[in-house]
Amino acid sequence: MRKQLNRLICTGMAIGLAGLLAFSPLIATASTVSPTLTRLGGGDQYETAAKIAEQGWTGTTDDVVLSAGMTPNLVDALAAGPLSTKLKAPMILTDGGNTLNTWAKQELQRLKPSKAYITSGTAVIKQSVLEELKEMGIAPIQLGGYDQYETSVNIAKEMLNQGVSVSQVVIASGTNPADALSIASIAAAQGMPILATSRDSLPSSVKSFLDSLSGVNNSYVIGGSAVVGNTVQAQLPGTVQRYAGLTKYDTNISVLKGFSDVLKKDKTYVANGETLVDALAGVSLAAQTSSAILLTAKTLPTTSCDYALLNLPSEYVALGGQAVVPQSVFDEVMTTEPLPESGSGTSTGGGGGSTSGSVKIQNLKAIMAPAYGSGKVSNGSTYDLSGAPETTHVIGFSITVNQSCDLQLDDFGITIPLSGGEATQVNLDDLIPGTEGGNGVSLKTLRVLYGDSILLQGKLLKKSSVVADLSLTLKL
Repeated sequence: MRKQLNRLICTGMAIGLAGLLAFSPLIATASTVSPTLTRLGGGDQYETAAKIAEQGWTGTTDDVVLSAGMTPNLVDALAAGPLSTKLKAPMILTDGGNTLNTWAKQELQRLKPSKAYITSGTAVIKQSVLEELKEMGIAPIQLGGYDQYETSVNIAKEMLNQGVSVSQVVIASGTNPADALSIASIAAAQGMPILATSRDSLPSSVKSFLDSLSGVNNSYVIGGSAVVGNTVQAQLPGTVQRYAGLTKYDTNISVLKGFSDVLKKDKTYVANGETLVDALAGVSLAAQTSSAILLTAKTLPTTSCDYALLNLPSEYVALGGQAVVPQSVFDEVMTTEPLPESGSGTSTGGGGGSTSGSVKIQNLKAIMAPAYGSGKVSNGSTYDLSGAPETTHVIGFSITVNQSCDLQLDDFGITIPLSGGEATQVNLDDLIPGTEGGNGVSLKTLRVLYGDSILLQGKLLKKSSVVADLSLTLKL
């Protein structure tokens, strides 16, 4: 449903918070030294994983965890962080080829492990790769299961084999990697296995494993009921607590705040919240210092920025190269205007848009294919499409604001980061279930779904406060 929006977000990830101290009085009480910025990044995820391993494991090691670095297969390794931390092992990424990825092989030759714990089956990490490991004197230990749920159980069982005493467990979606990665370094540092689940039912392999455990005092559910349903939550042992937010970034911050007592503030790792693979590779390194992994989008979401300002470390570590974690957000944060001191009242008007305090909607435009009229609209107004042919497709709308903030659309359960001075296109394909594809939605379909009109309304948020309202009615 959100493929088009994801493409917008993925065009550039942003972090680079060194020097934030200079711009906000909020930080003065937290630290008197500007954070430094270290980057562990390569030309791709495989080189980045190798650099992360080099940083945390300067000598040789007995064990490594070998995982698939391809996006569709990241779910296999979501549970691997706590095991790698118990083993004091780095996570090495390889691709789906018939031989080890070049960066993976180079790092294995340097580390000289005797065992490699494999988190995917041979359909993903090929049998020929396992044979290559054996030829290098590395014994492959296969943990891959029938699916990601069974794999998470196999990894948890290996933690027990390694002597971990389990009193707390984490339950996260097996199809939504960001939620598991938000808590992965915390779970790893605390010796908590991460178990994957479907939304509406606890997989049989996971349920059997949980039933076999005794002495589980706490279960932590990561993500809202849309990804881990209440039916699943009701089957968990011990005291159950859920950490969730409207978006994956809100969930990330909910987790970091919820476990603030076990996080050390000296260092914070920052990773791309869309690709996620670098966050995966960095889990065992972040766990060494009980550090947070902060996820970022194209711009640092408002709630994430608030967290960063109030929890400044002495060092930020960017996981990934400039293509996925660029420096650009630093300049954006430095130039962000503070919220007005009084209230968050809003006003709407024509022509120039809506204003509240320092945030203004500069341009609002409806997008059709083929074009119908100028497309320009005023905030709060109605765009009349009643005379357009039924075959006209409504692509969505674009919005330009004078400074960065978040757009939270009512009724659609989605929050969109907006960059100051840049037009952000919001596609109906990303909002209406079952209409993905990038071609918009025909007027005929919209008339069936919504009758005479559709109301697109929401709020502009800055530092979790409402600073403006958005309203656009499409007359169908």
